Amino acid sequence: MLKVLVVEDEELIRRGIVLAVDWAALGCVVVGEASNGEEALEAVERLNPSLIITDLKMPRMDGIEMLRRLRERGNNAYVIILTAYDSFEYAQSALRLGAVDFLLKPFHDGDLERMCGVPGRVAEKTAEELAALRLAGSEEHIPLLEEVLPLFAGRAPLVVELKTDRHGAAALARDTVDCLDRFSIDYCVESFDPRPLRWLRRHRPSVLRGQLSQNFHRHPSGQGPWNRLALTNLFYNAFTRPDFVAYRFGDREKPAVRLCRKFGMRMAYWTLRSRADVALAEQEGALPIFEEPDRPKEVTH
Repeated sequence: MLKVLVVEDEELIRRGIVLAVDWAALGCVVVGEASNGEEALEAVERLNPSLIITDLKMPRMDGIEMLRRLRERGNNAYVIILTAYDSFEYAQSALRLGAVDFLLKPFHDGDLERMCGVPGRVAEKTAEELAALRLAGSEEHIPLLEEVLPLFAGRAPLVVELKTDRHGAAALARDTVDCLDRFSIDYCVESFDPRPLRWLRRHRPSVLRGQLSQNFHRHPSGQGPWNRLALTNLFYNAFTRPDFVAYRFGDREKPAVRLCRKFGMRMAYWTLRSRADVALAEQEGALPIFEEPDRPKEVTH
């Protein structure tokens, strides 16, 4: 079997790669993990992997330097790099050093300029127009939901966040759950926008739905004064009746959140970045949702 080494400084991403992939079905086995380039070089000497999956931007030694040293030592292991939209030129350097492919990390842009190099917003394009675009100068297209869901069918439950534009919240909710229901997947739906949740309550009440929120006075996100007040204090819950509330961890002391906890609302906290945050969330009976774990703050060289 092909021996795989996973190199990624963010523990949750690294563990996700290790655990979420059916490596045996691919004829592979993960023989080791590393959190930076220095650890990876040591692991390569001990484990002799045939395939290395590595991030680029890491503390102590980045992926480019690690790859350069591997090639200087005559190591010809296959290398697949992980990168984000803002480091695609960096990724090209790795390709020149012999990386065989790259995988783009998730991004959340509503517009197409940075990833596809064309003006306009995703919501303004048809599926056919989006399919014609390519990501970051590669040959990869923007995947549709129905193309992604078979990867999870019968394997893992999904938390699906609906990101709405100015119009079409009801249609987005309807089309999303109709698509999800074509696959054998357990799922719940959450959104900052209460409109799709209200549609789900009326038309698909069996779908588990959650209200995402935060202190919008601190993080306005383009909201007007009324919406900042209403979203921060969960006023719209009277209309949407969510099954759970997912609130920004740093804002969890807002009165609305305390009331939710007092009356037994299912809670989740997002943007947790440390094990101490997780312990606090669990102490308060909330599901912890990581953004990134603790990691050392060192200069990349």
